[in-house]
Amino acid sequence: MPFTLEQLTAIVDTLAPFTYASSWDNVGLQLGEPDAPIRRVLVTLDVTPAVVQEARRKRCDAIISHHPLIFHPMKQILPSAYPGSLVMKLIRYGVGVIVAHTNLDKSPNGTNKALADVLGLFHLEIFQPECHATHVKLTVFVPKGYENDIINAIDRGGGGTIGLYSHCTFRTPGLGTYVPLVGAKPFKGRSGKLEVAEEYRLETLVPKSHIRSVIKEVIRAHPYEEVAYDVYTLEPTQSSFRMNPFLQDESYGLGYIGHLKRPMQLETFAKKVKTALKTKTLAIVGSPRARIRTALVCAGSAPEIIRSPSAKRADVIVTGELSHHAALEAQTLGLKVIAAGHFASEWPVVSHLARLLRSNSQIKQARVTIAVSAANTPPMACR
Repeated sequence: MPFTLEQLTAIVDTLAPFTYASSWDNVGLQLGEPDAPIRRVLVTLDVTPAVVQEARRKRCDAIISHHPLIFHPMKQILPSAYPGSLVMKLIRYGVGVIVAHTNLDKSPNGTNKALADVLGLFHLEIFQPECHATHVKLTVFVPKGYENDIINAIDRGGGGTIGLYSHCTFRTPGLGTYVPLVGAKPFKGRSGKLEVAEEYRLETLVPKSHIRSVIKEVIRAHPYEEVAYDVYTLEPTQSSFRMNPFLQDESYGLGYIGHLKRPMQLETFAKKVKTALKTKTLAIVGSPRARIRTALVCAGSAPEIIRSPSAKRADVIVTGELSHHAALEAQTLGLKVIAAGHFASEWPVVSHLARLLRSNSQIKQARVTIAVSAANTPPMACR
């Protein structure tokens, strides 16, 4: 069986779960047939005309991009407009597109980890860790006498396990009603007549990654022609997620705080950042002679970091871009900031992500080639 675009998307999801993405973001599989075979993959920061041609020239079947190709709903796909022109070419060339944006930024081994590593920071601590629901609740309605079949089906699909206990469910008895219409093949009852059935409402917890397989097994084992079920999203609160193992995952967040190998002045550290990121220019807020021991890294653009009270835990903030007003705010708050450019601060994650993909056992076994884009360059040149 060939290695597919859907399998590649699933691997990206394990490295940077799409559920980590901000609500306004657009991540995941954006373009392509899920069943399309994948032999060569191009990793890039942006999908640009040059990158699309590079993918075609290198005979790549998929592009993994940090920035979304499709960010907002598209009302038209025209060859004279962006991003419609690129979408049309990618479809014509048979190249799929997978996006890992804010989910990669928040991933513990993503954009900010790559930036921290390039800058040589150690003793890393996630800045403002977020809580995250790792499970969903599945509720299915089943006729009396068949509840054990459904419980076993849930287990086969990978649900219903709590700690060292499997087949964990809760059931509530009740009455279900239905009228079989013409052409229906009811489990019980006659066409056109109201049927009242003794049923159980069966509830269980399912890992998000297994919900599809659990539902598939439940439908296969269920005696009804039409299966009624609900999937509930669990929304943790700061007070609840620490007590419930299914509502906690503090292992991700936007940014890292790390220590420098040795203290140095702000201007010296800025030169180190400039060299490490291979950028020609950068902007600094704060006294050049200020003593720096710790740094908060947040690649790209994250103006909300400036307003966070926790930002003062680090001696300096290293980010991508900073607006005039954000710089004034940082200066007023007494914060020191190094803005190295959006592209420069995020570029390290491209090779970082490529290395993670190459080390994946499925990709190794399928002998998929992972290449880093050589055509993706900063959209703004410094002179």
